[in-house]
Amino acid sequence: MTRRRGSRSGLTLIELLVTIAIIGSLVGLLLPAVQAAREAARRSACSSNLRQWATALLQHHEAMSAFPYLATRASPPTQPGDEDNALVSGACVATGGTASRSFVVATWPYLEQQAVHDQFMRGLYAGTSTAAPLSVPMAVNYCPSDKPNARYCPRGATGANCIARQNYVVNSGTLRAVQPVAVVAGAAVCSMQPNPVAPFGFGKGSVSGNFVPFRTKLRSVVDGTSKTLLMAEIKVFPHDQGRLPGNGYSWADADTRGVVSPGFYTSAFMTRFTPNSGVDLVQGTGGCDFNYDQTDMPCEVRGGNLDLTVSARSRHRGGVNVAMCDGSVHFIDDTIAIGTWRALSTMRGGDRIDSF
Repeated sequence: MTRRRGSRSGLTLIELLVTIAIIGSLVGLLLPAVQAAREAARRSACSSNLRQWATALLQHHEAMSAFPYLATRASPPTQPGDEDNALVSGACVATGGTASRSFVVATWPYLEQQAVHDQFMRGLYAGTSTAAPLSVPMAVNYCPSDKPNARYCPRGATGANCIARQNYVVNSGTLRAVQPVAVVAGAAVCSMQPNPVAPFGFGKGSVSGNFVPFRTKLRSVVDGTSKTLLMAEIKVFPHDQGRLPGNGYSWADADTRGVVSPGFYTSAFMTRFTPNSGVDLVQGTGGCDFNYDQTDMPCEVRGGNLDLTVSARSRHRGGVNVAMCDGSVHFIDDTIAIGTWRALSTMRGGDRIDSF
């Protein structure tokens, strides 16, 4: 009687190698799909944050009958609410312009951040430091595809001395936030534009600090709220602190684009270039001097503030998220025609825009 041979168990070396190769191939095929799905989720969250900002600005308009100032340097009077009195003079300078705040501060109450707003304003009217509220990184500030909780820490500062950044800024038109001024006999001559071209910006201005902002009502958006940009994404600098290469890497000011501060050149974007293109023009003190990421966020130093510009940028593939003045959110391709892109940033250009 012949004994039956026992059944073989396990894999041969060749079978094991083949199995590993198949698994590796499957992982290689699945990984891009997983990464794409994660980015799609991040982009969705990013557009959701942008929609919250747009809704908050529209709620501010409903409550105050206008969008907030891009930024104001009006000194606080004895009673809150009288800041406009310092902004109606005929001079270039906003009278007393020492205390500052950007549209971000005015929008906080409509983003469920009333306590932070009140803390900032109490410090402002008391004449004490208001840096602490500006240092708070809020989730709604950041696009998850970029750098959540990014902050600006000037010259190695830490803690409350750092200022939060954000990816969402407002539309200041085609070229610059400060409108051009004429110069006669070496002196700046300021004249307020009666009909600003974009929802946010300054109607008067010469050099740092000497500017007067305007506020826009929706009825001024004559091109249509669904065809006029309200906000867009920008990239934030990937490093909280700046270093100065070639000098022992000593601490220096980091890039300031996207800083949640009253600075008038950090809170807006312009459509001089199509999304994710062009070279941003910044002040020397704006951090471009120490920007070692020129391929990703290119910039060039300008001595004055009349020619500053910031392009809409994102870390999404192929375009940026934008919000229109009706609160709707869209994804704009990098390949959009420059004429269409600029027409979307003007609110009274009379341009015909069929699609974008």
